[in-house]
Amino acid sequence: ASTEDLAVTWNTGTPVYDGNTSGTYVFEGTLTLIDGILNPNELKAYVNVIVSEPLNIVSVANIADITVPYGTALAAIGLPTNVTVTLDDASTEDLAVTWNTGTPVYDGNTSGTYAFEGTLTLVSGILNPNELKAYVNVIVSEPLNIVSVANIADITVPYGTALDAIGLPTNVTVTLDDASTCLLYT
Repeated sequence: ASTEDLAVTWNTGTPVYDGNTSGTYVFEGTLTLIDGILNPNELKAYVNVIVSEPLNIVSVANIADITVPYGTALAAIGLPTNVTVTLDDASTEDLAVTWNTGTPVYDGNTSGTYAFEGTLTLVSGILNPNELKAYVNVIVSEPLNIVSVANIADITVPYGTALDAIGLPTNVTVTLDDASTCLLYT
C-alpha cells in the first residue's frame, strides 16, 4: 500500500456554507486523478467545518474624562482609538472605535463639557446585538487670563539707532490668573 497526495475539488457544503450561521457543514471533495491511479469506487474526501457561535458584547469599558486646555483642536484631544469590551464568555477584546463630533459639537474655544459617543468596529466572530457604544466626556478648561506683565528693563541706545537695531525683547513673562507664569513670544 502506498500513498499519494491528490488535488481535491470541494462542493459548497451540506447545508450550503454560511460563515454567518453557526453549525456544522459537511464538505464533499472530488478527487483529481493523475496518470496511473483509478477510483473505481468513486471514493470522495469529506471534512466537517464547524462555525462556532458568535460572541456578543455585553459591556464597554468606562473611559475617564479627558480635560484639555482652552483652545485645544479636536484632532489634538487624544480620543482613544480603541476601547475594551467584555464578551458574553467573560473574555475581553480591544475594538477600534469611531467617535462622533460631540454633544454639543466640540469647540475647543468654548469651555465646558462635550459628550462624545463612539461606534465600535466589529471583528469576525463578535456581534453587538444591543448596539452598545463607547462614551467619553471631554472637558475644555476655562481660558487663563493675563493679570500682569513682568517689568522689562530700560534699553539705552546711542542717538541715531535704527528701530531694527534696538534689540527689543522677543518674549515677555506674564502672570496668569491661576498664579502661574508663562513666557510669551512675539
